[in-house]
Amino acid sequence: MTIDGAVRVTNAKNNIILALSRSGAAAALIHPNGRVYHYGSRAVSLLQAAQYWLTDDGIDNWIINNVRVSQTADGLVSNGSASITSPFLHCTASLGQTQHLFVR
Repeated sequence: MTIDGAVRVTNAKNNIILALSRSGAAAALIHPNGRVYHYGSRAVSLLQAAQYWLTDDGIDNWIINNVRVSQTADGLVSNGSASITSPFLHCTASLGQTQHLFVR
């Protein structure tokens, strides 16, 4: 989380980046299978309702739009998969056995 409140989750091992602007008006996914950018002012209420906590063992946790993101102290978020969901966008991407980039 940046000083101004934007959220950026990076998985350097698999070249995946998820980002949500401070206002919640913009969301982006950069994935080896493709890139998605969404802009719309309605993600604002989702960001305002977001929850954050840090566990005793150093794991950062966020819940944004009923999606939980957990990041360990070494930066590990996932093993090559990512998703973004908003009222207007659902996007998933994976480097697993069924590699894909899906946007709806």
